[in-house]
Amino acid sequence: VYFYSMVHGDLQQLKQVAAEAYRCLDMDGLLFTAFHTGGFSLHVEELLGAPVQLDYVFHETDQVVEVLREAGFKMLEVFTRHPYEPYEYASKRGYILCQKTNRQV
Repeated sequence: VYFYSMVHGDLQQLKQVAAEAYRCLDMDGLLFTAFHTGGFSLHVEELLGAPVQLDYVFHETDQVVEVLREAGFKMLEVFTRHPYEPYEYASKRGYILCQKTNRQV
């Protein structure tokens, strides 16, 4: 499960994360990921009243699907949803359930 763990890196780092997930999973293993979508980056300097320096990358769902496919995953389910306002940050979320396959297939 990679919930919101892919929001802190650019496209190249996303490719590294996907490759590492592929390496760690057994054949036919499942990966379930969630992320903010939108195709932009956001820098945050305050979170829950504390000073921070965080960068969030809002990847496009199609882009994440392509990266996971290139790493050797088969898409089982891909969907997006709108935020639960006013409780969540006002961005769409992407969810992908995929399975490790033989890269040669």
